[in-house]
Amino acid sequence: VLDGDDTAEVSFTMPAQPVTLTLTVSGPGGGPDTDTVTVTPLLDTITPGRVEFRTQRGQWRIEGTVSGALPDRVTARLGDAGGPEIGTVAADTTQAFDLRRDLGPADAGLRPVAGSVVTLTSTRGGTRVVAVTVRN
Repeated sequence: VLDGDDTAEVSFTMPAQPVTLTLTVSGPGGGPDTDTVTVTPLLDTITPGRVEFRTQRGQWRIEGTVSGALPDRVTARLGDAGGPEIGTVAADTTQAFDLRRDLGPADAGLRPVAGSVVTLTSTRGGTRVVAVTVRN
């Protein structure tokens, strides 16, 4: 969806997949001229540092960095990208993120089992699936 499509400057929000744009220009000096371009976004790279669950404390510790432009936020989900959300955290000015969450009695669905993974996704299009380290 274009914003300002009846003005000299047009804008839109870039999705995470390539977009093909066709521009047709005409004016008082001549007939229409058309050109097409495909724009491919630079997707964020998520580099996990620690993806850990501490059973004794019932605490998640998820740390890492992102490569996308700020502001950038990372969401952690147990399992695949549709799994229950552990939390969302903003990357800081060094592009690092640090998510900590203490689980309560109502959070039983967020406790990992052996072989569990966490899916990290960023607002800049990055995705990374990481094995969970479970420790006491």
